[in-house]
Amino acid sequence: MARPLKIVSDGLRELSDADLDAICYYTRVAYANQLNANGNGYVYVGGGNTSIGSMSDTSSTRQTNSQTRNYSGGTDYPAYPGIGVETDASYSYRQLRGTPGFPSAATLNANGYMIVEGTDGVRVVNTEAQIFAEVIAQTIADMRTGDEVGTYRVATTTPAGGTWTNKGTWFADTTYSAGTTTYKLYLKRSDTAPGVVRPLVLSGSEVSETTGTFNENHAMIQNILLPALTRRLGSGDLNYTVATTGSISRGAFSNTRQTSASNTRFFTNPVYYSRSTPTGGSVVQETKRLYLA
Repeated sequence: MARPLKIVSDGLRELSDADLDAICYYTRVAYANQLNANGNGYVYVGGGNTSIGSMSDTSSTRQTNSQTRNYSGGTDYPAYPGIGVETDASYSYRQLRGTPGFPSAATLNANGYMIVEGTDGVRVVNTEAQIFAEVIAQTIADMRTGDEVGTYRVATTTPAGGTWTNKGTWFADTTYSAGTTTYKLYLKRSDTAPGVVRPLVLSGSEVSETTGTFNENHAMIQNILLPALTRRLGSGDLNYTVATTGSISRGAFSNTRQTSASNTRFFTNPVYYSRSTPTGGSVVQETKRLYLA
């Protein structure tokens, strides 16, 4: 596998591990910014695009039986009804899985990085397979099991480490009288910034190192590596599901209900009432997780 090149004092050299980490990091940040702007790959609650799962919030309800006085001489109170169940909200989870085209030859020549390969010598990278093997595969590995920049988590509070953006309510678990637990969807936007990296590019008819600040906004990232990463949505690498089992969990959320009842009776002439009211702590009815493929 050929790596992108850089200029050193004694000529050309492939990027070091730290250099490659920097390029992958800025690619992840660019993807995170794309998600934050509701671009390809973003996950949300609502309708349209690709369904990735659903979850309903239910709660127990108070129930009352009544019986009018009948002067029969026996008890007039009806039986206790027991508590009921209602659906308070249904959540549909979606992902936009649009994929851009692979960069054109002109775009690759204008913004692509340089590699050394076999008898071709120094040339601009020009195949999707190479870009995946050289940069995108590591970028995705870091998203899945590394710093998680460019990925989501479901939690009740902001996750630790790096910069996370709250994307709103993911699921609200309501109860009759035991409170509400609100789960939020968080997007990791950045982490510790890497050192300076200046990969080699083709500038017109000359080969030179990149100029200016190299970060997520650089043309190489925006025009080559971000589209290449986004295209992995079509391969499932960046896809999410909401389910009970899956690959890489990015947070669990639960629907709970109070299952105990407090029974009371009262009389309002001429009607007798028996009432069952939810009470006590809540009991988990269903738990799902957000999974990254």
